[in-house]
Amino acid sequence: MRPALKLPCSPAHILHLSHGRVNIYMENKSKYVPGTSHLVDYVIEHYGAEVIEEEYHPETRPPFPCITGASNASVSYKIDKNKYPNIVAAGVDTLELNFGINEYINPEAFKRLTEAKSEAITSGYKGRKGVAVDWFGEQFMVLPRGSTGGYEYLLTNGDITLQIMPNAKGGKPSPELRAILRSEYLWHEGDILAYNKLIEFLNRFTYPDYSRVSRADLCVDMLIPLPNVDRKKQLVTRLRKKDLYFGGDFISGQRDTGYQFGKKGMLVCRFYDKAYEISVKHQEHFIPIWAANGREKDHPVSRFELQFRRNGLRMFDKVMDFNTFLESKSDLWAFGTDKFIRIIDPNTATRKERAQVTDYWKDFQDCAPLFGERRGILPFKLSSRDWKHLVKQSDGCLASAWAIIAANEGEEVATKLLQLECGHRLTCKIIEAGLIQKARYAHLS
Repeated sequence: MRPALKLPCSPAHILHLSHGRVNIYMENKSKYVPGTSHLVDYVIEHYGAEVIEEEYHPETRPPFPCITGASNASVSYKIDKNKYPNIVAAGVDTLELNFGINEYINPEAFKRLTEAKSEAITSGYKGRKGVAVDWFGEQFMVLPRGSTGGYEYLLTNGDITLQIMPNAKGGKPSPELRAILRSEYLWHEGDILAYNKLIEFLNRFTYPDYSRVSRADLCVDMLIPLPNVDRKKQLVTRLRKKDLYFGGDFISGQRDTGYQFGKKGMLVCRFYDKAYEISVKHQEHFIPIWAANGREKDHPVSRFELQFRRNGLRMFDKVMDFNTFLESKSDLWAFGTDKFIRIIDPNTATRKERAQVTDYWKDFQDCAPLFGERRGILPFKLSSRDWKHLVKQSDGCLASAWAIIAANEGEEVATKLLQLECGHRLTCKIIEAGLIQKARYAHLS
């Protein structure tokens, strides 16, 4: 929601703020200052404007009527304040799914998308946001470009984004359709209902062969100011990339707004000032959820977010479909906040690995039940089926055993004893490796 400010009708200064711009009228001369609502403080300080009343006007959801037609998020995400006194929201913020398509019900329908895409391209600047089209009963904007990975059509509205390949090959080698469920849609419907409505919509024009979750963002919002994290002393993580967010503050200059740990790969973690981000990006759908869970106006809210990419999800299950994801959410959160990243109190131990986590991080770790029941699902590494490295390892063990016996009892005794123990002759390769190790033992002694 963007604030509209009413000021005294003075010829010296009249301030009007609307839709990301500030117009200042000084003695019948208008001056335009680009920016967002954060310029209000700047204008008041430098131009002597006085705020006498403040109004809030809700903004319609861009860029087109949505599948649900809803204008705000659900307030049904109630959290037990006795167990989680500082938590105001916990859930899935973004969900990306891949679909393998066996067949499109009406392939001729893609002509409408081709025409809309061509119209958007020829429209130039006016068509950069796409051309409206009715796609099997739902309204979308067809963008003048495709998407990386060979997706020819890119459709979007306020709820979902669809990336489509018109040639169905059963998801081999790549999925023909990708769907991105937006934050507003997920928080309004819930992840299960949002997924079911998506499947119901896709069944109007496709025969999906499989469905896979390729990205999932899990987040928890807490009623605390953004902590100052010493990334050298307090951070225990497997992620190498550690960035610091900066945001614009037109009074005091740059200010820290959050942290990001990791950049690409299987997992990206973010810890940032969510209330500040909302004031910049106007994501008002969180405000009623926070209010329903005890957040008062202007109270600071910090968010910790785990973004699991495809490889990160495959650590828990080779085929991460939606049902498996629902069963794994709690374990994903527990793994991310304990095994993958922790913020510790360095004064509690001499080694980082043994130090206790901070109080607010313990609260984040305890939020795993908010994502569902813990099932004890642990990540695993895809094992290699190459057995040759095991043979090399066994030869190395025999060579080490031969070297130890030879150093104490002699080479002939070592050879006879091992051959008797193994039941076969030792190869020259093993004895040569044993001689090298024996020389090392003799040198050390």
